[in-house]
Amino acid sequence: SAAQARVVELAGDKADVASSVAVSAFNVGNAAGAAVGGLAVGALGIASLPWVGIALLVLGFVSAWRAR
Repeated sequence: SAAQARVVELAGDKADVASSVAVSAFNVGNAAGAAVGGLAVGALGIASLPWVGIALLVLGFVSAWRAR
């Protein structure tokens, strides 16, 4: 992906470590999304998934904006 290519480019001589950390971060994100989705379905029902997704999207945008 473009994000991983950028991480490797910035890492210099530690590109192998940076690449593995970037892949690990993506995998943690996938696992966290599945966990949050499972909790939402268990607690609120399947109809809650779009609303939980929207809430996480807004949280991501706010986090990215504040990190600038």
